[in-house]
Order: sequence, then structure tokens, then C-alpha cells
Amino acid sequence: MTNEERAAVGAVAAEKPPMGEGPEYEGLGRHFWPVVETHGREMFQLVFAAGVGGHCAQLLMSGLRGQVNALNAVSTFVEQFNVLASMHIRAKGWTQEELDACDVAIRRAVDTKIIVPRDERRIILDS
Repeated sequence: MTNEERAAVGAVAAEKPPMGEGPEYEGLGRHFWPVVETHGREMFQLVFAAGVGGHCAQLLMSGLRGQVNALNAVSTFVEQFNVLASMHIRAKGWTQEELDACDVAIRRAVDTKIIVPRDERRIILDS
């Protein structure tokens, strides 16, 4: 690597703000910062929204048993969301492997924030 190339790499690295600083971290909990750092805010947002939206759709569907019109409406909404998400994914050129890696990172970040209430007298064996 030439001195000019090293200088260019150093300049690019110097332009990047430290993790947690910048508009891409705005409104996010610290536990999601590494996910955004690795996968970018846009991919994070899409994968997170798809996960939350899918969970909400499942809850709605379970509460609408026997209500055929409402079930059809939720099902159609989910299908159309998937069409829009797929179009965006294709336009970005993201692979399924990249999306899966982002999903795993989000799930791990969420798991780190789960607080299990427990009696202080109990002994928890960590395997």
C-alpha cells in the first residue's frame, strides 16, 4: 500500500464518527448500536420492522379466529408488506444471508436486554 493509499484510508476512517454518534443511531437503544454498525441503519430498520410486523400479525390472527373477513384482511396486508419489502431488498441488492445475519444480531441484542426477575436467594447455575 502506498503512502497516498494509506492517507486515503486514514481520511475515510477519520470521517466516520464513533459508534453511537451520528443520525443512524438516533432513537435506538445502545444494545442495537453494534447491529447498526455492522449492518447499517436501513437494513436494521427493515429487518426489525419485518420481525415486529410479523409478530403483530400473528397476534392479530390468533385473536381473529372464526372472523373470516378480518383474517383475510390481515393476511392480505402481510402479503402486500412482503411485496414492498422484497422490492426494497432487491433494489438494495441485499442477500438472504445478509438479512439472516442482521436478524440474528437483532435477536441477540434483544436477548441482552431481557431482565428475568428472580428471588435474590436463588442460585442460578450458568452452563
